Amino acid sequence: MRNYHQFYIDGQWVAPVNGGQLCEVINPATEAPSGSVLLGDAADVERAVNAAHQAFASYSRTTLAQRVELIGAIAKEYERRLDDMAAAISEEMGAPLKALARPVQAPIGLWHLQTVLGAARSYPFDQQQGNTLITKEA
Repeated sequence: MRNYHQFYIDGQWVAPVNGGQLCEVINPATEAPSGSVLLGDAADVERAVNAAHQAFASYSRTTLAQRVELIGAIAKEYERRLDDMAAAISEEMGAPLKALARPVQAPIGLWHLQTVLGAARSYPFDQQQGNTLITKEA
């Protein structure tokens, strides 16, 4: 069973501020428990939002090349763990592993990342119009 009782906030796994509420995850195909998660509350959301605001300040200063490199690394790790993603999808949604979860549902996230990478690499951020250079920031 997969049990997740912490949240990933600001680069680390942390316990819910107020303890969290336990929620059992049920596989709808078998109606058997497949794990559990803790549900957060407003204090956990506030902590995550504050961390996101702080991260935005530094992320907004990264170059397009750095962002492409980061998303590429995420895509590579996602691809390496496709079987894990498919197993989790199958357990949580009841989707047949070999017929649906692995060949269709698990790769969707990877396809989105690959699409973003393609767009980032080919988008015309600079356009010359007469004597004017128009730059669209990443």
